[in-house]
Order: sequence, then structure tokens, then C-alpha cells
Amino acid sequence: MAVSAGISSIEFWELTPYLKRLAIEGTHDRDVAISWLTASLGRAKKIPKLKTMLSKKQEGWDKKDMEAGLKNAFSTIKAIKKKRK
Repeated sequence: MAVSAGISSIEFWELTPYLKRLAIEGTHDRDVAISWLTASLGRAKKIPKLKTMLSKKQEGWDKKDMEAGLKNAFSTIKAIKKKRK
């Protein structure tokens, strides 16, 4: 059930039962929201601009900020993987 919800097997075994339940419920709700939104937009006479539908957190990000954030995320993941070995 967790894998079908999009949780990798490694992530699954690292979560507590409570967090597993929350993750499964969250991914289910996300998938239902995506399906609902897709169906609604498919029937809409006028589609709203994408910018109005995106998270407000994304405003103000430029290419350099995004690159720095991704590099930081990848270096953090590498460090975590090294600790596990």
C-alpha cells in the first residue's frame, strides 16, 4: 500500500507506524486533489493563469537561488548516504 502511494521501500522502513499512516493519507489526498483539479480544468470554459495556481513560496526565486537550493539538497543527500554506509 505504501509503495503504491509513492513511498519508497527505504523510506517506508525508516518511518514510524504513525508517520507511515500520515504519509499514505497525504499522498492519497494529493492524488485525489490532482485528479479533481485535472477533471475540473478539463471542463472549464476559461482556465486560470498558471501563476495564480502555483504556491506563493515560488515567487521571488530566480535561477541562481534555485540552483543553489538544489546543490544544497543534493549535498545533504550525499552526506546522509555516506553516514549510512
